[in-house]
Amino acid sequence: MNNFYKYIFVSHSSKDWRKVRIIRNYIENLKFYPLLFHLKCLEKDPLLVKDKNKLKRILREEIASRGRFLLCNSKNSRESEFVSWEVKEVKKYSNIIMDEINLDTPMYCIKSQLKNWMTQLNTIAFIYTWKGRKLCTKVVSRLNQIDNELKFVFFEDDGHIPVFYGALPQCAIDYINEQCKCLSNASIIVPLITNDYYERGFCGMAECISIQKYKNLVVPIYLDNVSNEQLGFQTINMDSRTETDDNLVDTVCEKILFELYK
Repeated sequence: MNNFYKYIFVSHSSKDWRKVRIIRNYIENLKFYPLLFHLKCLEKDPLLVKDKNKLKRILREEIASRGRFLLCNSKNSRESEFVSWEVKEVKKYSNIIMDEINLDTPMYCIKSQLKNWMTQLNTIAFIYTWKGRKLCTKVVSRLNQIDNELKFVFFEDDGHIPVFYGALPQCAIDYINEQCKCLSNASIIVPLITNDYYERGFCGMAECISIQKYKNLVVPIYLDNVSNEQLGFQTINMDSRTETDDNLVDTVCEKILFELYK
């Protein structure tokens, strides 16, 4: 399983080739994998010139096999038949992240924009109880195989922290606040919500403090038919009983990477 979202289809006009080539080299320096189709070269093939559908089939396969689509917008690209077609094509795929840069802006602005998109902190924080520990370990192992530049923060309620009922005492709030500092630099927080998650109370409180204070992107993953009505933001729902273990790990990784790189 490769990191789908580090592979980028770069949509551009062949008339902008020189500028786009600089952008491609910069993206590669950021350790992403851009693909450029120089259609002027392809159009020299008489078979492709005659059969545009054959060329579009090739482009469709390449677009679908990459997790990101970068539109290099310019006067030339807006007049390009193939760029217009590529933009329409990528919109058919809900799992592909689409970005756009304006080639008419100075190159230093373009590079700054690309760097902001692609050089995130890449830190993933997991919040879980002991019931989520095994899944967390497997997910982290798989993510490391996919992208060894990712960093991880772990926030585990291992059962030794008292269960609180009603209002939390100030000492507990202070302790949770201290623990939450480790979440402040995370690009994304992933609560693994098992059926004891809210019974424990501690993890839920840590999650809420992080959302309110640090404004992190939170992607809860609900397991074992736990209700998702307790939180107001968008969630991912899974049932570990109906998926094989490896499939569950792969699904969790795909969801996390999509949210991280979009």
